[in-house]
Amino acid sequence: MTSWIKPALLGNASSLGYHWMYNGDYLEELAKQKYLLFQVPNKEEYEVAGHSYYAYPDAKLGDVTVQGQMLTWLYEAVLKQQNFGKTDYHQLLFNQFRPGGTYQGYVESYAKKLVINQLNNDLRLGLQEVEKDDDHLVGFIPYWVSKELDKPLTWAFELTNVLSTRLEYKMLFQMFDQLFVELQSYPMKDAIQRSLHLAPKGLIHKIEKGLEMSDTKSFIKTYSGTACSIYQAIPLIFHLLSHSESVQDLLERNIVIGGATSDRAMVLLAIWNQYKVIPQSLYDKIK
Repeated sequence: MTSWIKPALLGNASSLGYHWMYNGDYLEELAKQKYLLFQVPNKEEYEVAGHSYYAYPDAKLGDVTVQGQMLTWLYEAVLKQQNFGKTDYHQLLFNQFRPGGTYQGYVESYAKKLVINQLNNDLRLGLQEVEKDDDHLVGFIPYWVSKELDKPLTWAFELTNVLSTRLEYKMLFQMFDQLFVELQSYPMKDAIQRSLHLAPKGLIHKIEKGLEMSDTKSFIKTYSGTACSIYQAIPLIFHLLSHSESVQDLLERNIVIGGATSDRAMVLLAIWNQYKVIPQSLYDKIK
């Protein structure tokens, strides 16, 4: 069976050393001095980079971001409980992220909102519920689990609704499903083009420009950016996929531009593994 989870976690772990470092010029120079993949976050480098967020100070080689953790939690939970649903996912995340919860580490805004809403309900505080409007790549976590465990797309979108009500996720799930079909017969760039009609309208032009342009810096400056939002990350992901010759090239291109490096890499390798099998030598670099 073709895997999504294992390559996604590999991508995430391989790029953690420079996650949320938003200084591409610094990373480009640093890449001339050292190999940036399979590194751990270095506080001094983050301070020199300036525009960055040092969120994982205790990370070890092989560790993942909070989104990588969530992917692992969900996958393991669904393996144990085949009728796992939306309510179960909500409770799983609440148990991890609540005060005194199991997870110890950086908590992103979508998790904080989930905890606030749940505590507001449990304690009958009478506060207005915080809107579930997240637009991060975290919305794809149920989708990767659905592919790995042969769950329907409707199931994935229901779980995504725990953190976001945006319909763009469902459209992108449909686009990705079509992309995986096209990759059986076409090269990456052609396969993306043939599945593009299923993308949200607001992303189509950006994705088209990403397929067309080979200069990544110019594309980022004009059309995408490097932040966590799907409106920036998805066009950039397709740009990188369409202009990379190998998985090594893909990972190196992704990390040197900075930003949401690890969470993008999770999506990049989950897709790439449907195109070309990732060599075991890369997995051997981490636990």
